[in-house]
Amino acid sequence: MMAMARKTWIVDIEIAGSWTEADGEALLTALEPYGVSAVSVKKDRAGVSIPVTAPTMLAAAERGRRIVQAAVPHAAHVVRLTVMTEIEFALEAERSTIPKLVGVTEVAGLLKVSRQRVSALAKTEYFPAPLARLSSGPVWDRTSLTHFLEAWDRTPRRKPGRPKKTAASMIRDRLPIALAVRSR
Repeated sequence: MMAMARKTWIVDIEIAGSWTEADGEALLTALEPYGVSAVSVKKDRAGVSIPVTAPTMLAAAERGRRIVQAAVPHAAHVVRLTVMTEIEFALEAERSTIPKLVGVTEVAGLLKVSRQRVSALAKTEYFPAPLARLSSGPVWDRTSLTHFLEAWDRTPRRKPGRPKKTAASMIRDRLPIALAVRSR
């Protein structure tokens, strides 16, 4: 029977518990021999990405979990565990986590309407809420607007152009001329 080739996996683990900066530093120190160079700490979570050599993804997950849990300075439990190849990890790190932001002018261009129409649409309940309101105006995530545009019914609610004249409006428009002619 041939031995399985071992490869390096990146095990990304999130641990719940009560965390301080000192706990995060202790965890980093304990994991440095395993190639860990950073630990993210929030008050109720800590996250770490650890390189692990193992023959399979499942074996890498188990080994990474054991290493990290042995290094945790207090009682905590794993709430998220992701395993990926080194290549996939690098590709994920390159992906931008910053949304593409657009303002009123860009939205008007996307929707092919005026800036005033964008402002009117933004007041409706079905238009996406802006991510923020800056002194220059609201900004939206372009992706949410793309979804809005796909679902937006552009059917005009009224006919374009000037309304047709009715008999009453024609009489009303000519009445001052007729009165002026009679008074001479």
